Amino acid sequence: MLPVIVSTTLVDLHPVFTGILSHAILKERLEKKQWVLIIISLSGGLLASYREPSSLAGEWVLGSILSIIGALAASGYFVIGRIVRKSAGLYEYVIPTYLWSSVFLAVISILEGRYNLLTTDLREFALFVAIAIGPMIGGHTVLNYMLRYVEAPIVSTIAVLEPVGAGILAYIFLGELVEPINILGISLAVSGIVILGITLLNRSQQA
Repeated sequence: MLPVIVSTTLVDLHPVFTGILSHAILKERLEKKQWVLIIISLSGGLLASYREPSSLAGEWVLGSILSIIGALAASGYFVIGRIVRKSAGLYEYVIPTYLWSSVFLAVISILEGRYNLLTTDLREFALFVAIAIGPMIGGHTVLNYMLRYVEAPIVSTIAVLEPVGAGILAYIFLGELVEPINILGISLAVSGIVILGITLLNRSQQA
């Protein structure tokens, strides 16, 4: 199984892909130093997901691939949001987005048949409510609000400290540990993305 901190680091490479997509689609140009930071971040992502060949489990590879797909999906989400939010109001955008996401996840859960969506467990219900209020309303909605006024790569950079918190929580509650080379990769990826976000923000303020 792929450790939480590695998975979140790979998913949080989305500012890198967002920068590339913004450059290609929105014509928001990147400077040479920003391309260097993108390469550093991607290299860090590779190290973060590195595993010794003798212990390279199929689940680790699959988890890494799915995490990268998650990063690409998040990049598309931010770029599309940047385009739509230029003309659409916040609630006009987020309500249909969240609604269709909920419908899609509900259909997948029903088809798999492994989850009871109509749970009567108060603890599970409280966790669902907490996820909706915290990460969704308090997180995604704020990011979607910002997309109207700030370039997509800058907005997506805000989430890059997630692996740090996720790694700490995974260690406390799941007892997950990773190898030193993975820690090095995580540090490179997060540092590269943070610096990339700072350079993009500075450029935006100077424009």
